[in-house]
Amino acid sequence: MKKQFCSGIVMMALLAMMIGILLSGCGNGMNKEERGKAWGADTSSYTLPLPQPPASIDDQQKRLEFVARHFWDAMDWQDSLLLKSDRFMGESIANYGAVLASMDESKRGAAVVGMINSLSSNPKALATVSDYAYRYFYYPGSPQYDAELYLLFLNPLLARTELDKAERLRLEHRKGEIMKNRVGRKGADFSLVDTEGKSRKFSSLFPDAELRILLLYDPECNVCGEAVRIMSAEGDFSRAVKDGRVGIVAVNAYGQPEGGAALRKDGMPQEWIVGYSPEGEVENEEIYVIRSTPAIYVLDREGMILEKDLSLDRLAEIVG
Repeated sequence: MKKQFCSGIVMMALLAMMIGILLSGCGNGMNKEERGKAWGADTSSYTLPLPQPPASIDDQQKRLEFVARHFWDAMDWQDSLLLKSDRFMGESIANYGAVLASMDESKRGAAVVGMINSLSSNPKALATVSDYAYRYFYYPGSPQYDAELYLLFLNPLLARTELDKAERLRLEHRKGEIMKNRVGRKGADFSLVDTEGKSRKFSSLFPDAELRILLLYDPECNVCGEAVRIMSAEGDFSRAVKDGRVGIVAVNAYGQPEGGAALRKDGMPQEWIVGYSPEGEVENEEIYVIRSTPAIYVLDREGMILEKDLSLDRLAEIVG
């Protein structure tokens, strides 16, 4: 499957531009018929215009809510060329996600439910939206990866009777992944064997640290090595680890065939607690979902999940 994602820098610039437009009251005032004439027949140049909030709405959040509710007004969901255009659909979903991400969390769901429900008689459009929402908000490595944002699409999609059985099972499985060790909930506990061969509980490690980072890795994973390099580089973060304010627990989630004491991967500092999951229980029992390695979780002192599935870029932001 072809996967195209806007870069994080492009999306940040886009979001800033959109917010500037919304708050200034400027925008494309063309109606749907005028937009259709302006677009002509060349789908390669299509760009879904932002709706313009009325001047009477001066509250920033209410302007964003208006845009979210009317974002797709100019879209012709019967146009098969548009639905097949990877550039157009990718750009539109990415822009929509940027608007949703800037809104009050309590208001996002209603906008997405309205959009999904409006497509109830158009299975092809529903399938297209489902695919692009996955690719942009839940595909590992996407610059716009946001499981909570993707969940806003999953719930109304699962409420639709138009889904075939296979698609429903896929979406239900993804929802189960998101709900497990969800952000804002307490992380699951598990056992690991450390470098001294001792069995320990994850919850007992670094009890006084302000933050704990759980790094679930595969010893043969090159990207895991890059994550180790980022977290062990000298700087304020490294000093916080040495001071005990941040605790890092690196666990080979797939087990260690020879048993005995855990092996410390090259580059892992002595301040880290390194271990392996006996018989790969963490991965086999899906105690923590590992969609790609490394799977990185950030927890607070009480064991609550603050962030999950961190990309290397996001990890670098935290460490930096």
